[in-house]
Amino acid sequence: MRKFEKLFKELKQAKERNVDIKIAAPLDPKLKKLVSEMSAYAEVKHTDASARFVVVDGKQLVFMVTHDREVNPSYDLGYGLTPLLCAEHVLYVRAHGSA
Repeated sequence: MRKFEKLFKELKQAKERNVDIKIAAPLDPKLKKLVSEMSAYAEVKHTDASARFVVVDGKQLVFMVTHDREVNPSYDLGYGLTPLLCAEHVLYVRAHGSA
């Protein structure tokens, strides 16, 4: 949820191009207004997971290595992968809860 303000412009542009955006994040009741704003651009769901990753078109996986609260944003590090079945597996686990 901390990233929404920084990514707002990009999310809005993606939505205008009919990109299907889904966000899973720890949702606090105090963030009700922010979640409402985000819902105009993305499907927002609660999760207790602390991992940061993005699945792109079910084919590519980008995952962040560092915790964004522990490192300066200019040192944030992520890897992009296009492994066989990896992104599809993440989507399956997200939808069904286990492999």
